[in-house]
Amino acid sequence: SFQDKQGEDLLDYVNNALNCRQHKKDKFCCFQSKYGEDIFQRLQINNPSTLKRIIDKLTPLQLISIDIDVKGEAFEFFLKEAIKGQKKDLGQYFTPRHIVNFLVKLADPKPHETVYDPFCGTGGILIK
Repeated sequence: SFQDKQGEDLLDYVNNALNCRQHKKDKFCCFQSKYGEDIFQRLQINNPSTLKRIIDKLTPLQLISIDIDVKGEAFEFFLKEAIKGQKKDLGQYFTPRHIVNFLVKLADPKPHETVYDPFCGTGGILIK
């Protein structure tokens, strides 16, 4: 578990978990090689104490009990705020919630059906 790691060990643990090349049997490797190397990039936090502070702040949050849509919306908000002021288009697009609801109602998915969404992003449509 990452919670028992400290310093450089914590950074290495998180980076290795995010680095698909280290996990050749991982299903995402095939996807990554087909669609681009930049899908899974190294963590941009280089200071172990910064990463530890982030983890310490997030750990008490009981995200498992929160409605999944809330987490998706929070993540979308964070991304939109993070890319504000960028001079070039970073390819971050989000489907408005009312469109998500319409598409799900239109598709009317049933339990155990397979749904394919190659551009799922935060997974809002798949989760709904």
